[in-house]
Amino acid sequence: MSKARTSALTRRELLRAAGKAGAAAAVASPLVQLAFGDGGRLSAQALPVALNAIAGPDRVVMHHGKTYLNAWAGYGQPPRRERRRAGAPEPPAPASPPGPPPTVAWSKVSGPGAVAFADPAAAVTTATFSTPGEYVLQVAADNGSTRSTSTLAVTVELPPPPVQLSPVVTRVHSVTDPFWASRTKALITNWIPHCVAQIERTDIPAGRGDGGLDNFVEAGKALRGEPHAAHKGYVFSNAWVHQTVESICLALMVDPQGDQQVVAAQKKLRATLEDWIPKILAAQHPDGYLQTAFTLRDMAPASGVPAAGRGPWTARWSPAARGNHEGYVAGYFIESAINHYVMTEGKDLRLYNAAKKLADCWADSIGPAPRQEWFDGHQEMEQALVRFGRFVNEVERKPAQAAGPGDRY
Repeated sequence: MSKARTSALTRRELLRAAGKAGAAAAVASPLVQLAFGDGGRLSAQALPVALNAIAGPDRVVMHHGKTYLNAWAGYGQPPRRERRRAGAPEPPAPASPPGPPPTVAWSKVSGPGAVAFADPAAAVTTATFSTPGEYVLQVAADNGSTRSTSTLAVTVELPPPPVQLSPVVTRVHSVTDPFWASRTKALITNWIPHCVAQIERTDIPAGRGDGGLDNFVEAGKALRGEPHAAHKGYVFSNAWVHQTVESICLALMVDPQGDQQVVAAQKKLRATLEDWIPKILAAQHPDGYLQTAFTLRDMAPASGVPAAGRGPWTARWSPAARGNHEGYVAGYFIESAINHYVMTEGKDLRLYNAAKKLADCWADSIGPAPRQEWFDGHQEMEQALVRFGRFVNEVERKPAQAAGPGDRY
């Protein structure tokens, strides 16, 4: 009698080799054992699902700060996290584990100092470190008969100095390096004019994501009570206009050093600003709020503006419309105003004053009670307000003042 030959195959290998013969066993377990007996007859037996532990990704943490650990312990592989579409059926309930629930234990494998786990017996916990340096942490899963371990690396760094770094504000400058001078010239003479031409287009078909200066023109009409068209493009398309204004201001702070092509391009860019700024400011609400997709919401389709929250937009800072990029576009307007102020050396205050009005609108409306709690889908407004607050203090705070008008931002 010949001896049976055995081998361990994955599901895919099993189905390729044995067709439907081992399908039932493959469904039951990710690893099966095949046995070929007399006459080449094939039998398949599911192997036990192995106990598994996954510590999580490597990470960097500040000294005296917590790192948030999120391990997994179980059998086989962790369940996949998938976003379920609205209206989709509930996913099937997970199968019963093939073994007893494992216990979990975190420990330090290596590192220069002590590690304190908030709960070393919990898969999800936190850890702090006594000394900066390189650490290896281990999570162990144990079901009483089998043990599985997994590790992750933690780099513990010293925090930044208590005295904050000062922002670098772009001012009038010359670019002398041949490589960067050529790249800067290309931006001023070709790329930024191309962006201007695209933003000034009025022939964008409906349904596309593009949206430019005409949104501000139509929003200005709406605020004046005049007939107006719908917002074009994505809900955040105002940001492209503000970013281009900022780019123009930066380009105008480059010394052309006698290059007549740069001189001619800068002349056109100055004219662009003079054309655009009144149109942008005409779209600002009396209290400072600025986003044309909201201003023109009465013309929006029932499904809402592209790349926005679902459904109609009924109110500012509505949780149902959190995806509408209110802070994203407002923050870029503030950033453009800072650079415009610097470019004009404070001689043209149109955008600066409008940015203060917008920042006041947010500061008056958002915050602790009785103001409204709010967080945006993007972090742009937060960083813009911090930068603007510091800039306003630099411009307006008197030498004897401990606090400045920009502190509220």
